[in-house]
Formats: sequence, structure tokens, C-alpha cells
Amino acid sequence: MKAIKYILLLAAFFPLKSMASADSTAKSYFYVAKQHLEGMLAGKEQMSYEEAIYQIENAWWKGRLRHSTFKAALDFHVGNIERIIEGNTDSIYMNPKRSLLETVEEKRTNYKNALTNYAIYSYMTRKTTFGINGNLLRHHPYQYSYNDPFGTDDWTNTQVNQLLRKNTGNCFALASLFKIFSERLNSKASLCTAPGHIYIRHADEKGTKYNVELSSNQAFPGTGTLETLTYTPDEATKKGIALRELDLKQSIALCLVYLAKGYEYKFGVKDDPFMLACSETALQYDDHNLNAMLLKAEVMEHGLVKQNKTVAQLSAEKEFQDYQNWITHIFSYGYREMPYEMKNIMIKGWTRDTIITLSQQDHTPSRLKHATLKDTRYAGLSWGLFDEEIKTKPLERYGNTVFDTKKMKVVAFLKSDVLYNHYNFDPTVFALNVDPLAHKFPWQSPYSAMDNNPILKCDPTGASGVAAIKGDVIIIHSTNVYYGTGVTAKLAKQDAKNIEATWNAANAVKVINGKTYSVQFKITPQVMSVKDGEAARKANTDVETNYIGVGKYGANTNTNTHSVADNNRNLGGNDFDYNQQDFATGNKSSSHEQGHGWGWFDFGVNGDQYFDKGSGHNDKPNSDGSPNIMQDRNNVDESEWGDRKATQQDVDKLNINWQELGEKGKTNVGEISDHTQ
Repeated sequence: MKAIKYILLLAAFFPLKSMASADSTAKSYFYVAKQHLEGMLAGKEQMSYEEAIYQIENAWWKGRLRHSTFKAALDFHVGNIERIIEGNTDSIYMNPKRSLLETVEEKRTNYKNALTNYAIYSYMTRKTTFGINGNLLRHHPYQYSYNDPFGTDDWTNTQVNQLLRKNTGNCFALASLFKIFSERLNSKASLCTAPGHIYIRHADEKGTKYNVELSSNQAFPGTGTLETLTYTPDEATKKGIALRELDLKQSIALCLVYLAKGYEYKFGVKDDPFMLACSETALQYDDHNLNAMLLKAEVMEHGLVKQNKTVAQLSAEKEFQDYQNWITHIFSYGYREMPYEMKNIMIKGWTRDTIITLSQQDHTPSRLKHATLKDTRYAGLSWGLFDEEIKTKPLERYGNTVFDTKKMKVVAFLKSDVLYNHYNFDPTVFALNVDPLAHKFPWQSPYSAMDNNPILKCDPTGASGVAAIKGDVIIIHSTNVYYGTGVTAKLAKQDAKNIEATWNAANAVKVINGKTYSVQFKITPQVMSVKDGEAARKANTDVETNYIGVGKYGANTNTNTHSVADNNRNLGGNDFDYNQQDFATGNKSSSHEQGHGWGWFDFGVNGDQYFDKGSGHNDKPNSDGSPNIMQDRNNVDESEWGDRKATQQDVDKLNINWQELGEKGKTNVGEISDHTQ
């Protein structure tokens, strides 16, 4: 019923009858929104990022975005996130011991904030299932708007209300929704900005800060990576205009920039006084707001260019001198606009022609020259295809302006081109995610996992399919949902790590169509209540998600004796029942049962039967004499039960259509459990 109510809420976002009076113009709504934002910044209205987002989006929709419905939709999602928090709260962390540097309450608060941010991230990036009053509710992750990352084709891709309605949006919409959830739940996550980009930063339970990318699943880039991919010099970071956390007031000031950009796209204007006023107000309350600096420069530039005069003719005019001083100001803060060739790579992907042309330039960083040292070159993120050292050039381009960096003067205005005309405040480069395994394959492109087109193919984790090819790696992924006796978030996380460690220790490889891939295993743990877990388990239709009952709550009556997968009736299924002791001690029973879940099988004498039809167990040790991970208790000494090992042969026997994986890049592993038996 709640799911039905939510659908009705979405349908009610926009009433058919406009609330605006007949004589109101569309522009008036933008002025009203600007007044609300200014009121917050001046302390006349309560500051709220949620309210700021509502105001700028309602302006776009000419006052037709219902405030109550916008709030109710957020209420619904916050309730789901609170269920994740409740299901994953660990009593050990909620009752910590005092340390030298932190009080008990400080530790508890840090843990609660980290857990809340984890829950928000999981909800936004993972498929989640909830059992509510006996009904099953599935929430699908929010997706990056790959078809329109700039927001140029459809400005609503920048909006939170449309993200809630369509489940897709660009990085501003995604980061804003995370910020709103954090504001609601008081988890202290911050917006961060880099040139042309916005992302999230928050601390873990120990206080360590993490950068969180929402446009790519499981992307937590370091500062160096962000600087490189956003073309940010160290100087810009040190002077505080890039890679910085925004407080609430600064975040609201940023909304003024988006209000102005929405105005630009709504009315097709480039140098309207409203846009200039938005930038100047934003800078009044945050003078290091790079986005506002660039917006002001954009408006000033268009005002000069439309006069159709040369630089020499303009040089005596005050407007030109003010603009030149403003570009000098931006330059002095360390901002350098991303070069054309680098932006071209980011947007279009790497082609053979791109590589041949740019490799002749070779931007690979070199060791400083020294009398006794060779000119050693160092690997970079781009493999030398673009300048990662971000050296200041004699002539820098800002928009369509050419700036002489020695004379500190504007020397030319260039004709607009398509690439630079695109909205450069939120470019597609920020869907980009370097292959997390790139360091293991330094001889390849760091974007090979995305077929060298990280804009359109951005999924280096394998989470979108149970088995997926990413570059030279096959990633086999499952989500394990735990519920029952003794289940805690900490134990679930440890069990997932144990399974990964056991199967990754096989160091398996697969050859598909003549190409060799390494095979890696990834488990994402979740925790549910007993009631929700049983309901979700019975209704599961997702081959990637396994439901694991621990102790007496499992579906099998023998679970207090041993652990089983699918009651040993359906190899490759999604139902598991763990003995509580096996789960708590990590004796590799879970790794064994996971093998069944992935459809491990062995052929018998007739070539099409299991050695043991009931369980499909192996009956022989490994070739080195160690017990095999798929041997059962009947032919392994209890003392060796925790020493079992997975091998290449075990990976070969998983229920995977390797040919389909090679052709399509992803495939299912195992099958859906049959609950009719």
C-alpha cells in the first residue's frame, strides 16, 4: 500500500492547474526563488539545502512544483534509509569505550554518522528490498544521465524532483539528493566542488574523510585522482577554490549559480542581468566560489562578444577592462580550463586516431633533469595522452577568451565551437571512473575496463551483473542479505570478506575467445530483520541477491546442525541457511555454500550427473593434498574444515555461461531459487 501511495505522490508532483496568476511571467518565479535564497544567506529565513533546491526547481516549473508532494516523496525515501540504518546498527559500536582523544559520546556520534552515510550511499547506488507490513518493496538505484550528462538537452536532468521521478539525473542532482538525505538525518555529509564537478565528502567512524562519487558505483577517488581528472592545479586546491567542502551557507550560495544556469537554459539568454546578479550574490557570501566566478566571467564575456568589435577596439572600454581584471583574478587563484584535446578525450572516448595523434606529443611526466639520472618517465592516469602536470601555458583559454599569461591580458576572442559551447559546469568527464584495478595493469589504459569510453560505459565494479567483464578482469558479484540469530552488521561484513578471500585465493583465470581474464569475486553484505528477510526471500526474483537465514530462522529444520544452500535441492539458487556457529567462527562453511549458490557442479560417470545428486559435493582433496572447498563434512576431518581451499577447477565448475559472458560482457551466475518445492 505504501508503494502505491508513493506512486500517487510522484503523479501529484505537478498539478494540472497552474498556481501562477494569469499575468505572471515565467521569469518572475526565478526572481522569487532568488529572494528566498538571499533571505537564507542573510539570516532572514531558516537555512535549508532542501528548501533551496525546492526553490530553484520550482522556479523552473513556474510555481507548479507542489511543496507538500516534494516533501512527502523525500519522507518516503528517508523512511527506507532509516530501515537500512536500523537493520545494520551494531550494538558493539553503539557502546564503545572511551579513548584518549574521543569521549564515548563522540565515538557513538561518529559511528552513527558513518552508518547513516553508508545507508544513504547504499540506498542510492544499490538495489534494495524492504519487507513492510508483509509486503515487498524494491527500490532501484539512481542512475547517472549518460545520455545527457551536461543537462543541455534536458535541464531537468539537474533536478532532484526529476531524479526522484525518473531515477536518473546528473551529478548535481545525485549529490544534491545525498546532501538532502544527510541534512534530514543529520549525518554531516558535505558537498564538494572541483572545476566542473560536484561530489560528496564524509568521514568514516574513525574520522577519516572520503570522497564519494555517485555517478559511478563504488567510486571513492583520492584527491590526486580528482585533481587530474578535473584538470585542477595544486595551486587551485591550496587557494581554496577547488576540492573543498562546502558548509551550508556555501551550498546555498552554489544554488544561486544553478538558478542562473536554469534561467539561461529556460530563456536562451547568455548575458542577462539576472545571471550576473546571481553570481555576484553568491560571491558576496562565498568569495571562493569558482562556479560563481566562472558564471560571472561567462556573462561578462558574452556582453563583450556580441558587440562584434576587436580586442583593440574594446580595450578602452570599462566593461572590457573589468572583464580582463576578472579573468586575471580567476587565473591568480590557479584555475586553468581543461584543454580542448583532453576534454575531447573525456567526451568522445579514446579512438585509434586520438591515441595515434596524441601519443606523438607524449605528456608522460618526466623526472627532473639531473647530471647522474636518466630521463626516467613515470606512468600516469592517461598513459601520457594528456598533460597531468597541468603546466601553465603562454596562452590559456577561458571560455572563448584567449588570455596571455605573461602580460596578464585578454588578447583575443575565439569563435564558439560545439565542444566549448556545451555547458562546462557539469561536463561528462565526471561520470568518469578509473578502473580500480588499473594499478595491476600499468601497461594498459586505466579506462580499459570501460572499453576506453568511461562516459558511456561506467561500471567498473561488476555490480550491474552477476558476472561482468571489466577490462582484463571478470568480476563475479553477489549481494548476501543476512537475517536471524546472532546476525550483526559486523559479522555480515566479515563473512562477506571471508567468502571473497577464499575464492579470490584461487587466483583463477579464464580464456574466452583467445583472451585471458583474471577472475575476482565480490560480495556485498546487507542485514535485515527476521520478518523482512523471510518476506523478501520468498518473493526474490533477483539472481544476484541471496537470502541467508542464520540459526533457527532458516527455512531448513536442520540449520542448528549444519549449513546448507537451498536445502540441497537447487544448486545455483539464492536461499541459504547457516548454522550460527559456522557463521560466527568463519570456518569456510559460508564459502562452501556460496559455491553452491554460484552453481558449482561436477560431472559424474555419465557426464551429466552430480557425484552426489543431493548436494553436488566434491569427494576428493586438491592436487596438493589440501581439502577442497567443495568437500563435505563426510570426507574431511573436522580439524581441517577451516583449511579448505578453492582452486581453478572449482571456478571452472561454477554455473556460468562463459561464451555468453564473452559475447555480451555480462551474464548471470546460478539461477533463481524455486519456492514451490
